[in-house]
This record gives sequence, C-alpha cells and structure tokens, in this order.
Amino acid sequence: MALVMENIAVRDEGKDILAGINLRIEEGTLHGLLSTASRERTTLLRVLAGLVKPCGGRLLQRGVNISGLSPRKRNIAVVYQEFINYPNLTVFENIASPLRRRGCAKGVINQKVEELAKLFGLHDFLKRLPTELSGGQQQRCAFARALAKDADLLLLDDPLVNLDYKLREQLREELKDILKKGSSTVVYATADPREALSLGGDTIVLQDGQILQHDKARNVFEKPLNIKTAQMMSEPPMNLLRGRVQESQLVLGQASSFPVPTHLKGVGLGEYFLGIRPGNIEIVNKKDDHCLEALLVDQEFDGLETFSFFKQEDGLELQVQKRGIENLIPGEVYYLKPNWGETYVFELGGPLLKSPCGVS
Repeated sequence: MALVMENIAVRDEGKDILAGINLRIEEGTLHGLLSTASRERTTLLRVLAGLVKPCGGRLLQRGVNISGLSPRKRNIAVVYQEFINYPNLTVFENIASPLRRRGCAKGVINQKVEELAKLFGLHDFLKRLPTELSGGQQQRCAFARALAKDADLLLLDDPLVNLDYKLREQLREELKDILKKGSSTVVYATADPREALSLGGDTIVLQDGQILQHDKARNVFEKPLNIKTAQMMSEPPMNLLRGRVQESQLVLGQASSFPVPTHLKGVGLGEYFLGIRPGNIEIVNKKDDHCLEALLVDQEFDGLETFSFFKQEDGLELQVQKRGIENLIPGEVYYLKPNWGETYVFELGGPLLKSPCGVS
C-alpha cells in the first residue's frame, strides 16, 4: 500500500506554500525531494509527519485518511539539518531511546545499538555525550537513533547541509547503501541535484508549491519534462540558448549556425530553447564549423572544477564546467565547442520536445 497526497494545500499569511500537491509514494521506496526553496520542501515533510495540517486535500496511508492524525500516533522518524540529540544522554542511550520506548528487551537493545554504532562508525564513542562529538559524529548519532526506531516513514530534511564538504561527501555515499538496506519508506529533502541523483530511487522535483516531475532519478535527469526541471536537475544550471531550426541548420543569435544534430532532425522548423549542460562544452584553441566565439567574463574555481562564464556580442551567455584548473584571461575571446549531440530542445513555452536520450 502507498502513502498518497491528494490535492494537498498549505497556505501561510495568504501565500501558497504547497498548491494542490498530488503525490503517490510506494511503501518501502526511496525518494529524493528536490527543491531550491527550503520552506516548501520542509513544509511537505512536515505534512507527511503530521506537524503541519493542510488547509486543503488529504493524506492517505494504506487507504486510511491520516490528515488529522497526531505525529505521536504515526510511526515516523525525522532527521533535521541541525544535530538534534538528547544532550544529557550518552550516544548509546540516544540510539537506544526509541527501543526503550517500545519496551524492547535489554539484549535486543544492546544488539541493535551495537549494529547501528558499527554501521555509523560510532562504536568507540558510545559512552560519550553528543557535545563531546564532532558535527559529523553528532549527525551520525541522529541518523542511528532514527534508524533504530524502524519507522514506517523516515523523513530526512537536508540532513547533510551543515557538515563540511568532505564529511558531506563521505556520509552521502554511506547513506545511499544504508537507506537501501532498510525497510522504511524514505523521503530525503535537498536543494542539491547531485544529492538527489546519488541516492538513486525516485526524484520528486518541487517548485513554487507544485510537483514538476516525479520519476526514477535517472529519467528525471535524462528526460526532464520542462525547462524548470532541467535547470533544477543540473548543477551548475543547464545553459539555455534561444535559437531556431532553419532548413538543415541550427541558428543561434545573429551569425552562428551549425548542422542540425542527428537526434534533433525532424523537430520541425521554428524557434526553440536549446539546452546544454556546462560540462558538455569544450574550450578549444582552433575554430571550426562547430564552434562559438565568446568573451570570457569571469572564472571561479572550487578546488575540484573550474567554472568559466562567457558572453557573446548579441547577448548569448554560456557557462563552461571543466574538471581541474583552467587558467584563462577574462576579457579575452575564446572558442567554445559544444557537444551538439548532447543538446536538449524545449518549446518556447517550456515543455521538452527532444532530448539526447529520445523524445519526451
């Protein structure tokens, strides 16, 4: 049986936070909830938890309307952004707390705590208080306590956002396997598309209080239903270029034209938005028939990748992503060679028309 949201609406101070959400979450599945607005993704989780009562619609679990059911009567567990643990309890007692509330036998509690402590690398810290742990260890403790509850529904509200980069990457990889091994239905809220993709399972894309797309993570990435989803599922965002198909040519701006890529043949003559991810553009030394000329405006380096920002005379803007260091000179003109075989085509109104992986 599934957990179903039917036309769920939440308003606050006259503003729609959730606007008619229809969502079906199958039991025992893993879902990434992707939204750039923390308030709307947190609100959706809080509705699922029973902490926010919707002003419209209903929430069904196994066919029963639980919209007004108290959180205490729902078998749920939540992990927040903050490292929330019981400060006066040791790590052992924090993890054991949901098991004690259920009246589990001492032997069962000891075995379960040991298993989870080993799983999260906390075995050597069981006698410590949370304040004696690092931030990453505190969040691991919160995760272990949530999993100890063995809840029907596990809600994770951007749980890695307050960790440093290395810890976040490490724990993200560990969580992917840990969550798949469990029996809980999991909804993991994040603003990072890479995090949503790395989890596997399904991805729910939420924007302006509405579900834009809900599908397998790879399908959402490869075949976004519209421009908004494509932008959200790309980090950095997908380049969007307004162009037109004219006979056998793909025309951008005033002067740039290229042969229409094979996968785009048959889209018909007319104007479209062309989408290409920053990692699918190469900076080359020599110009050929597939290149664009553009002025380098700025560069950023994050320690792993270089992000270069270009602009053409007619206003066309592109971002290029390259692994490693790319030392270029702002103010100079460079040749950009997009991989036209990786181009997406969107109708001017937004819907996807063609992707490199086939028709929408």
